[in-house]
Amino acid sequence: EVIRGRSNLQALRSHHPGRPSGFSVRRIVGKGNLWITEYVIIYEGKRVYTVSIMEFRDGKVSHETQYFADPFNAPAWRAQWVETAAVDNI
Repeated sequence: EVIRGRSNLQALRSHHPGRPSGFSVRRIVGKGNLWITEYVIIYEGKRVYTVSIMEFRDGKVSHETQYFADPFNAPAWRAQWVETAAVDNI
C-alpha cells in the first residue's frame, strides 16, 4: 500500500488498532540523505521484522519505504549451508 502525505501517515498511525508495545533497533546504516534502519516491532506479543529506508531533504524525511515480515523457520533444503536458529531467538 502507499500512504501519501504527512497528514495521512499521522492519521493512520493514530488510528492503528494495535499500538506496538515496544521495538528494538538492530542496525542503522546510511550516509548523507539515505539511511536504513533494521528493527523489530512487538505487536500484541508477536515480533514483526521491519526495514525502513528513509530519504532526507533539508534535514527532514522526504520519502520512506518500509518492509514488514513475520518470522519464519528456514526451509529444510537449505540446512547444509546455513546455521539454523529458532524463530524466537532471531
